[in-house]
Amino acid sequence: MFLGQKMVEYLKTNTSMRYLGGAGLRKKAIELARIRGKKVICMDHYYRLNSLEEYHIADIKDHTIPPIVHSSDNFFPIKNMDDFKKTIPESILENAVFRKNYEYIKHRYFDHPLFKYELWCIQGNVKTEKAVIVTREEEYDGHKSWKLIDYYGDEQKITIMAQFLDQIMVEREYEFIDVYSYGINTELYLAGGFLPCDDMTENVIPNYFRPYEKKNVNIYMFEPSFEGLKLFRGDGDQDRPC
Repeated sequence: MFLGQKMVEYLKTNTSMRYLGGAGLRKKAIELARIRGKKVICMDHYYRLNSLEEYHIADIKDHTIPPIVHSSDNFFPIKNMDDFKKTIPESILENAVFRKNYEYIKHRYFDHPLFKYELWCIQGNVKTEKAVIVTREEEYDGHKSWKLIDYYGDEQKITIMAQFLDQIMVEREYEFIDVYSYGINTELYLAGGFLPCDDMTENVIPNYFRPYEKKNVNIYMFEPSFEGLKLFRGDGDQDRPC
């Protein structure tokens, strides 16, 4: 939703709002934003294919699958909030932009009434070298894909997570895994074996499944006026049931 300037000023004056931003602007909001001098940008979209003879959800013309980086890190599921608390200190959530806490994680991912999320830990040899990724499966007409919904912790783990994700994609026969983000160094995705899904991409990596649409989707947002913002598909309303 596009907020008028009067509403923005009201929120700044009458609430404890620290930031104003979001992703998923509709066409009308984009037009209004540009008229008012706002800069509109897209979230970064990256994907990695499973090696399959046929793809049904995706439309694949370029079958490139970059090599992965191998690591001695461990990869295991986080089954509950106690596991999450042992992995990611709450201070990391509270000091981020946007600020979150353990209650948010529990409500958003463990207690979601409709979607089933899976949380995974990547654990390095050093205690502080930990990351958590949040994933969710999508299915259409008997075929499946995998969405990377959220990410917490050491961002360098993005460069080595494909070795684990590939194993699960093969086991579960996912066609691909993809991620939308803002504020993450895209060189990490490239180093980790992911490819950009942008205007130069021949492949179609669908984002919409309810209802399913075989098309690439740009997620638009205002360029933030503050530093340090990091967004993933799980933030805002870009990961809703319909």
